Amino acid sequence: MSLKQIISPEIYQVDRKLHHEICLAEYEKSFDFRQLTERYKKTQLRRLNDVLNLVEIGDENFTSIKRPIDTFDLINPNLSKKIVNACYSDLQTLFSKSRVVCCLKAVHQYCSYLKENPYIYIEGQKTLYIPEYYGFIESPVNRYTLPRNKPSDASKLYLTETEYKNFLLLLWNKWNYAQKVKDLKPANQLFFICVVAGELGLRLQEVLGLELQHINLIDDICLVIKGKGSKGSGFRKREIPLTPLLKASLKDFLKCFPRNRDEPLFQNFNNERLTHSTAYKWLDSIVKEIQTRHLPIVIEKGFGFHAFRRTYARLFAEKDGDFFQLMKNTGWKYASTASHYTGASKLPINFLGD
Repeated sequence: MSLKQIISPEIYQVDRKLHHEICLAEYEKSFDFRQLTERYKKTQLRRLNDVLNLVEIGDENFTSIKRPIDTFDLINPNLSKKIVNACYSDLQTLFSKSRVVCCLKAVHQYCSYLKENPYIYIEGQKTLYIPEYYGFIESPVNRYTLPRNKPSDASKLYLTETEYKNFLLLLWNKWNYAQKVKDLKPANQLFFICVVAGELGLRLQEVLGLELQHINLIDDICLVIKGKGSKGSGFRKREIPLTPLLKASLKDFLKCFPRNRDEPLFQNFNNERLTHSTAYKWLDSIVKEIQTRHLPIVIEKGFGFHAFRRTYARLFAEKDGDFFQLMKNTGWKYASTASHYTGASKLPINFLGD
């Protein structure tokens, strides 16, 4: 049936199959006016069709009977988990895991397009608003649905309170020894980078973006600004109170590494702002030492600076329990992010946002 064919208005408004075809046709046209390449268009449509043609879910009324899915199953938030599980179970028997992930990403792109363009239209017919007929439009795929490119769940890469203290103690001993023998090197800044990340819960971009003027040792406040190269709504300017450990550490740091007011706090060999790659190079050497010496610190594969942010969130939630204050300190926009980082299955009762 041609989409331009004159159809009875009564049939047009209730024909789910027709609506599905119209949505797919409009999505296909969108690649042209979005100036996307023909190759990308074919790839995305092929992956989307793999899901629509090969994945089946149990019928809502007769769960033992499986049926193919369509556009309006994909956008139904009540079926999100069922669809994702069906994609993994049905497609992994045919394709590799990486291709299944690509198919899910294609579904997310399709649902995102429909959320931005929630209308069904044929010339000569009434324009239909999708949420009015099929409910709210939500993608079944999010950042927690897709597996990360790490062997372990990234949300589990954190340190316990004892491990965190042992980790800092190891770095402090190295710093203290270098100070005694008067052999301080830029790599000795790693202790202070980890203290700032762990005591304030900052991203590495935000740690490296700090300047001396952002640290107020009189009022015990650290002003966090958008880090160099960072982006996204989560990077919000905010003030975080300094902990006693961090305040004492910064005083020692500034005695050995004096900085001007507008200079970066952490610098490399050329007295320029420290880069991510150099900081990770220092951290990797410490991680290897911990694993070689079999110290009482469990370091999972994939451990990085972001583990200190997760450690901060978990310890803060355990001691204080104020999720709203945790969100203010970390710059998180959504309560679900705080719940994910702290490992809480649900938000505590005392979580009340202003």
